[in-house]
Amino acid sequence: MTFCFSLDTHGGVLLPVTILSEDISTIQRERYSHPQPHIMMRMHTLALHHEGESAARIARLLNRDPRTIRDCLKKYRDGGLKAVYEYEKHKRECELEAYSGLIEQELEKRPPQSATEAGAIIEELTGIKRSPTQVREFLKKRNQVFEDGKYSLQSRSRHSERVFGKHDCAVDFIDPVR
Repeated sequence: MTFCFSLDTHGGVLLPVTILSEDISTIQRERYSHPQPHIMMRMHTLALHHEGESAARIARLLNRDPRTIRDCLKKYRDGGLKAVYEYEKHKRECELEAYSGLIEQELEKRPPQSATEAGAIIEELTGIKRSPTQVREFLKKRNQVFEDGKYSLQSRSRHSERVFGKHDCAVDFIDPVR
């Protein structure tokens, strides 16, 4: 047995959204127990829709944008629960990643004195211009550390040992009663 409701979009076009009866128990369970909050919210959306609430009312109840609710319902309609579980974080890929090996080799040969100089070397190699802040972030991800007036490739733990010493950071507490 399936349940079918309609979804009203901006243009007034009705899109059928069918919630399968075999998905209902999963939706009811996951709306309260899924470890990912955004998936729980999607399950709440599907459960409320199954109970007959409109997309606009669900948006008000869950304090979400109506487009978010419609997107969730469309995901379910087009791909079932599998599509609802999919979540893609919008993470920008760094264009320099493709050149990371080449950049590391060049910076080992010619250690730059500053992030500006490193940026110039990177631009010369790749044609990609980055601000000193972006260059520092890129180099940090590659374990490039600024030390003794130049960038060098080493692990952060080795760098910390060299700067702060190898000793343990445990603090001896003094008993105030004595």
